[in-house]
Formats: sequence, C-alpha cells, structure tokens
Amino acid sequence: MTPEAHAALPKRITVRFFRLYGRTYMTTLLDARRYRKNALRKFYRHRWQIEIDLLFIKKVMQMEPLHCKTPAMARKELTVCLLAYNLIRLLMLQAGIRHHVWPCRISFTEALGSHKEFASRLAQATGEALLNWTNNVLGIVASKTIGEREARIEPRAVKRRPTNPFPYLSAPRAQNKEQLLAKRKADQIKGDLMLKQF
Repeated sequence: MTPEAHAALPKRITVRFFRLYGRTYMTTLLDARRYRKNALRKFYRHRWQIEIDLLFIKKVMQMEPLHCKTPAMARKELTVCLLAYNLIRLLMLQAGIRHHVWPCRISFTEALGSHKEFASRLAQATGEALLNWTNNVLGIVASKTIGEREARIEPRAVKRRPTNPFPYLSAPRAQNKEQLLAKRKADQIKGDLMLKQF
C-alpha cells in the first residue's frame, strides 16, 4: 500500500453486529432493511469457496512461491497465472452452461487436466473436427463434478511436515561459505592434533 492510499483510509470504520442461529456476524453493510441478516449469513457461508479458489491459485496453478526476483517480473508472473486461472474457469463455465451443471460443482483440477490433455488437439483441429473436439472436451469437463461443500469447516493447519532436513539460509551465501570453510579448517587441525597424540 502506498502512503497516499494509506492516508486516504478513514480513521474509523462503523460496523454492524448481529446474532443469528447462535453465531455473531460483523459487517460494514449497515442498512438492516437493505441487507437482511439471512442474506448476509448466506454470503458468509460462501466464504469457503473463496478459500478453495485461493488454494487452487496457489497450489494447483503452482503459483506458490513466485519464482521471479524483481517486483516487475513477479507482477507479470502473477498476471499470467491469473489469466490462465480465469481461462480454466471460463472453460468450466462453458461446460456447465452446455451440460446444465452448476460451474462451482465442476472439479477445477480435472478441468485443468482435461485442458492440458486436449489443448494440442484443439489447436490443430479446424472446422467440423474442432467443433466435435470442443463438444467432447466440454462434456468431459462437465462430467467431473465434486461433492457438496456446504458449511464445510476445516482447521487452519498444515498436515504434511516438511521433508527437507536442511535449515533455511538466513545469512548471505558468501558468509555461510566462509563459516563452512573455517569450520572445515578447524576440524582438520583438530584431527591432525589427535593423530599426533597417537
């Protein structure tokens, strides 16, 4: 955030609290007549889909971590990844419309895999063959559905432990190399002294 954008933010924000079915909700949508409690509750329950979509962007699209070093290149990498993500979502939407399936029920991972598998054939096909391939791919994408994830609750924890036994590099590489060389030299001197004693 730039200093100008930070300065433009209000000093205080008024929020609205309400309780419904034993839960407390907080929102900046203050008009109780326009924004009913049940409607806001439904929107809140859809937050899980946002978490799933972020997971797809980071893990399935292999965007975590970003590989570029400069901010400009990192922005380009992020833009290309989000473009590819939106194209897969468009494929899911077209498949859902064509085959009367709710697009959120279509598996993103399977849609990405189908796109990868048939992309070269779609690029080479023309005319009637392209139309047939497109219909087949949309049918395959629409057939890969997922179960209902209504009101799903998951802990914010990572199950898989890191398998890399090495510590993180927390100092400049040159400095670590000097420390390793100094330790190796000290070990050699120590070994030579022990040999002389025998």
